[in-house]
Amino acid sequence: MKRLFFSLACALGLFAVGARAQVAKNAVRQSVNTIDLVLLKTGVQDVVTIRGNFPAGDSLSPDGNPAIAKLTGSMLDKGTTQHDKFAIAQMLGDVGATINFSAGSNLLNVSARCLRKDLPLVIGLIAEQLRSPAFSPEEFAKLKNS
Repeated sequence: MKRLFFSLACALGLFAVGARAQVAKNAVRQSVNTIDLVLLKTGVQDVVTIRGNFPAGDSLSPDGNPAIAKLTGSMLDKGTTQHDKFAIAQMLGDVGATINFSAGSNLLNVSARCLRKDLPLVIGLIAEQLRSPAFSPEEFAKLKNS
């Protein structure tokens, strides 16, 4: 199983489960359900910044179609089977949060920012976008033309 690496920067510690290990003076590394987390306290109170990546970039695209990973990554924020892109934008906008996806040569990157109180919503939306993207033909056609 591929591991998802998240680096969370937050004013308060977020998770109290899993094994903990000191990574740097202001950072704590722990593992939660096979996900490696690095928690870093900052001076910004109650704001959580998420940075994550996992192997899924263009280098893993099938032969003959090297852009498939980049296109797939670009489609992740275009809606899910549960919510269209407008509903997701509304949910994020209502709490002032952001989620972004991008695919590079070797990695799929995800970043997000929210208030600590909205972290369950944002993590839930990231999981939904990764687990059940809509891959709408209409959105794909728009992406190809851009």
